[in-house]
Amino acid sequence: MRLDDAQSDRVRAFCEQGADVATLQTPAELFYAANRWNWDDGLDGPRALLSHPDFPRAAALLLYWNGGYDILTDCGTVEEAEEEFQAGDVFVLLMALEAAVIAGLPTHGIAYDPSNDGGTDWTSEGRDDLVHAVPAVMFDAVDGEAVVAALRW
Repeated sequence: MRLDDAQSDRVRAFCEQGADVATLQTPAELFYAANRWNWDDGLDGPRALLSHPDFPRAAALLLYWNGGYDILTDCGTVEEAEEEFQAGDVFVLLMALEAAVIAGLPTHGIAYDPSNDGGTDWTSEGRDDLVHAVPAVMFDAVDGEAVVAALRW
């Protein structure tokens, strides 16, 4: 599914100018915003996306795998994540993404495969000696259409 210019502009305004998440009008826009999010800009954007009622499962998985899931596999608590990585807030976000996927976020027909995220296989990491086991559902690909946009920014 291709985003039109107006949709791309809304995503850009959210990602670059801090526009309210409510301006994103479709699950495809939410997914694309998750995909374009610059993690150096903090966690307010991903938190806002997760709170949107149309947030798609594919976007949750994308944020999870791109957001430092290894913090969960190395740390068992927020305090450990903060002490080890100064990332207690990331730990909380990742746990919320996990919980949302487990609870059954809708797919909205949007595809994502954590074993082939632009050529990266997030699922191939070793699974031995994990402090927090990644739930099996987090490894599942989501069937649907890819979201693309003509990048004008």
